[in-house]
Amino acid sequence: MIIALLGNSSSVVFGAAGTPIRIGFEGLGVSSVPYLASLINFVGLIVPAFMLWILVSDKPDRKQQFFGALPFAVWSGIAFVVPSFLVVGLGQEFPSILGSVIGLMQKA
Repeated sequence: MIIALLGNSSSVVFGAAGTPIRIGFEGLGVSSVPYLASLINFVGLIVPAFMLWILVSDKPDRKQQFFGALPFAVWSGIAFVVPSFLVVGLGQEFPSILGSVIGLMQKA
């Protein structure tokens, strides 16, 4: 259950398809909020590594398994975070949706 919660932490920075940013900051005229949120979301690069660490924490050869799968975990973070940052210019609705879709296409 903890792994699923960690995996969901990177994509929720924009809320329900950008609705909190669109509705919450609508009257303020702050157009840089989606860009700042996507910059903060770069912490999501290390989230798959934390997920891997929790996954192998009770295994007897956890160091070997962790470092063996670490390149894939880092690539998983890059495959989501970078595309979500690149599509933030389309609108705050798209980073969590298109970032996930592009990340899935990278893994297939």
